[in-house]
Amino acid sequence: VGEGEVYGFLGRNGAGKSTAIRILMGITKPSAGEVQLFGESTRGAPVRLRQRIGYVAQEQAFYPWMSARRLGRFVGGFYPTWDAHVFERACVEQALPLDRAVGGFSGGMKMKLALALALGHRPPLLILDEPISGLDPVQIVEMRKLIRSLGGEHTILISSHILTEVEETCDHLLVLR
Repeated sequence: VGEGEVYGFLGRNGAGKSTAIRILMGITKPSAGEVQLFGESTRGAPVRLRQRIGYVAQEQAFYPWMSARRLGRFVGGFYPTWDAHVFERACVEQALPLDRAVGGFSGGMKMKLALALALGHRPPLLILDEPISGLDPVQIVEMRKLIRSLGGEHTILISSHILTEVEETCDHLLVLR
């Protein structure tokens, strides 16, 4: 995958998209072969490799009592390159209330918050697992525009089982069967 590209993993449910992402993240060990990120093997996925990745899972699990701002401070503690201004600007641009408890956020708002958190440490690589899952049609269009605007600045990997999603968002495509 080339630097600055938006690259899609397309495949049916169960094709292995999320498994491939878990291998990239060092969560799951490959049964064969080797995966490299930034020219290094992901075996054991050193922390320094994972800190260069912004990851958005398909489903979000936040502390519901925390505000977006407080959640940003909490997550920021894990990243030496955390930039609160980048995180808060991403929240403001997506019309997310910074001081409201995230337990009251809609599914779309939680997905946008997850993306803002993933951007907060200025990672060169974003991995988005089914980023439009649970979004309404307007939010889907907004998310596509946002992802396209991040291409070039970040290398982006998107997993999806929706053909129109990858057609309208990605520069390149890998189909998993």
